[in-house]
Amino acid sequence: MNQDIDHYISSVDKYLKHIPKAERTDIIKELESYIEDLQKNEGISADEVLRQLTPPKQLALEFLEKSVSKSNSFGIEKIRKLFSLYILIGMTNVFVHPILSILSFSLLICSVMSVIMGAIKSIGFLLGFDIPYIKIEVGAYSLHPLLVFPTSIFLGVLLFLIGYFLLKLEIKYAQAVSKKRKGNVYSSFKY
Repeated sequence: MNQDIDHYISSVDKYLKHIPKAERTDIIKELESYIEDLQKNEGISADEVLRQLTPPKQLALEFLEKSVSKSNSFGIEKIRKLFSLYILIGMTNVFVHPILSILSFSLLICSVMSVIMGAIKSIGFLLGFDIPYIKIEVGAYSLHPLLVFPTSIFLGVLLFLIGYFLLKLEIKYAQAVSKKRKGNVYSSFKY
């Protein structure tokens, strides 16, 4: 094989170092066989093969994802594979998705609840009821019950806009991550 292809295969092997040696060897043999078939049967040059191949890190990530998902047992090996997967993905993906999702959802719920609670407080005041648990306080200052509703509308709109922005950001981030993985030559490659 070509020196560049050997470097590519060794790079994939390096990224797969945390999975069991037997499984890693099988993956590398399949990859070598796939590249050899492309060169011999399809008549593709080594340079063209390298252009068509997925980057080593991304390919290793896909193999790790498949390896983790097909493993039904929970043990040290699965923990090692998950750890390797998180290292390859980058810890930002582990934190960004959950944080953006939880924040956007929570802020959207709070925006609706803010307006509802403000309306309950103001209506309660107009009907002669005091609802002490619903109030807007800043330090020692507490808003008059009639001012709670308009303030809660303002806060609700503000929370909604922030939550909506975070939701759109999460969607764009998810699309960017999935777009990065699309167009992969190995999407049907089985090992």
